[in-house]
Amino acid sequence: MIRDASWVGLSVDFGEICPSFVKSFTLEGSVKKATLSLSAIGVYEAKINSHRIGDFILAPGLTSYKTRLQYQTFLAA
Repeated sequence: MIRDASWVGLSVDFGEICPSFVKSFTLEGSVKKATLSLSAIGVYEAKINSHRIGDFILAPGLTSYKTRLQYQTFLAA
């Protein structure tokens, strides 16, 4: 999964500013199943087509980034 990931990240250091990442794409044909895996060094709120996904307000919650990096997976069928 990680080897084939399409990473979205910063090309410039924004310092203390909280960046917003947007990934636009076009699909051809119908979609039978979709998987979105997300992670952040910090917290995030994910949206698809302007609709928040998942039940988290700020994911992944409290963790020690020096020892582990959590990720969440969302499935759509």
